[in-house]
Parts: sequence; structure tokens; C-alpha cells
Amino acid sequence: MQQIFYRGSAYAVLCYPYLLEAYNTDKWTGWTHVPGDASGGQQGAVLNSYNNIDTYRFVEQKTAASAKASGGSSTALIVSIVAALIVVAAIVVVMLRRRRREEEAT
Repeated sequence: MQQIFYRGSAYAVLCYPYLLEAYNTDKWTGWTHVPGDASGGQQGAVLNSYNNIDTYRFVEQKTAASAKASGGSSTALIVSIVAALIVVAAIVVVMLRRRRREEEAT
């Protein structure tokens, strides 16, 4: 029966003989092992496990986590400065076009 099923739908994986996962602990933090070890050790899978939504909820970049702990990040400041520069540039372009139209009309 398994052979018939396998031939009929070859994409269905019938078993996973090895638990092989790769995740980056140098740049990311918050990985949750399911099932976890009661003593705080790492026992279960991180990525491909049944009902493990905690990993996807709590994983953060380590730099982002340290920036939150220090009271904020410079990313918002950089984005706001760039946005302000774009607005100023747009105003300058509109004023120059208006001035050219006035000069052409006279």
C-alpha cells in the first residue's frame, strides 16, 4: 500500500529518518526548542516541529535586541532624516518649475 501511495504522489514524504536543522545563532536569538528540556537544556527541534510557533514569534536579530535594551535604534532616525530630505528636494523642484513657468510667461 505504501508503494502504491508513493507512486501515486511522489511528493509525499513518508518519513523523516534524521532531524537535521540549520539556524544561525550568531546573528539571531530567541530560538525555542520543542519539546524543551526541563533543566533548560536544548532537547527538541527548532524549525520543523508540530505546533512550534514560538520560534517564529520570538526570533530577533541580536543587534535589534541590544538596540531595544539600550533604549532605541538609529534606524528610525535615519529613515526620518531621509524622508525629510526627500520632502525638501520635492519642494525645491516644485519652486524651480514654478519660477521657470513665470519667467516663460513674461
